[in-house]
Amino acid sequence: MKQSYTPPATLLEKYADLIVRFGMQNKDGKKIKKGSVIQFTVPEAAKPLYFYLQRAILKNGHHPMGIFIPSPDGQYNVQADFYTHAAKKQVDFIAKKFIKGQVDQIDGSIQILAEANPHALKSIDSKKIMQRAQSQKPGLSYRRRKIESGKLDWTIALYGTDAMAKEAGMTLKAYWQQIIKACYLNDKDPVATWNTINKTVQTTAKKLTKLRIQSVHVVGSDVDLTLGIGSNRKWLAGGGCKYLPTRYLPPQTGQT
Repeated sequence: MKQSYTPPATLLEKYADLIVRFGMQNKDGKKIKKGSVIQFTVPEAAKPLYFYLQRAILKNGHHPMGIFIPSPDGQYNVQADFYTHAAKKQVDFIAKKFIKGQVDQIDGSIQILAEANPHALKSIDSKKIMQRAQSQKPGLSYRRRKIESGKLDWTIALYGTDAMAKEAGMTLKAYWQQIIKACYLNDKDPVATWNTINKTVQTTAKKLTKLRIQSVHVVGSDVDLTLGIGSNRKWLAGGGCKYLPTRYLPPQTGQT
């Protein structure tokens, strides 16, 4: 799937290295162990990043487990075609043993967002999409329990496409400049930059917790809202295993 602009190989290699080295560590800076199995899920539209992610995972001493997802393109709208032809039993089906095996096997998970067609499911009944999402919840819950137990690191990052740039009213090259800026990819060592940022936000979160704030008052041109914090609350800050910041996060269109 050819895009109007592809970032230079040196930049994509730097981006992949950041995703693996910073994305696969917790908020306290603890890195994923050598020899870990890292699953990375990449849409077809982000094929160049798939290439460099696999390389970065290998160079950092881990085992890559790639999942390559076909992007909806022209007549081959794989996502919509599933919902068009799937019977109720097929929409409701969940491969429990397969999903459990995947979650049990992996130590890290990288998800790349790269929409080739943000409106791929526009013609599909939203109830059917929700039905599918509901049927997959047990798998997500099993995965979440492993994350909460501290045994699965995860991160989500963005790969710009023509369709996403169009949604933002930008050229693809300009869109990528925003990703580069937001992720500090022009820095000599983006991982070091992010580690410094992480230390700052973790320190700030701890200070906010010690203040024992009871409420937050939000005031703006069209808002005047007071939010109660509640008792026994703690301020948290994301570390590596969170979303890498981007200016635009498109809605996921429901993978089959």
